[in-house]
Amino acid sequence: MSKDFHFYATSIAQWRTETDLVKLIKTMQKDDLDFVIYYVPIHEDFAYEIRKYIPAIEGIVNLGTYNKKGKVDGVYFVGD
Repeated sequence: MSKDFHFYATSIAQWRTETDLVKLIKTMQKDDLDFVIYYVPIHEDFAYEIRKYIPAIEGIVNLGTYNKKGKVDGVYFVGD
């Protein structure tokens, strides 16, 4: 099923996109670096510009910064 949104995460070492927020968090946790997650209200195959590590698209939502303890400011992840 196609989703008209995706999540974008960026750290000092990498960036990733994913429609599954839990999968994205787990992938980004592997580097053990702080990262920021954004909700992007368009399909992940749609091309858009990144400016200063942030998607340059109207309607993005900053979901917070991961703090290495499994917590994202504003969103709390409870995982294995």
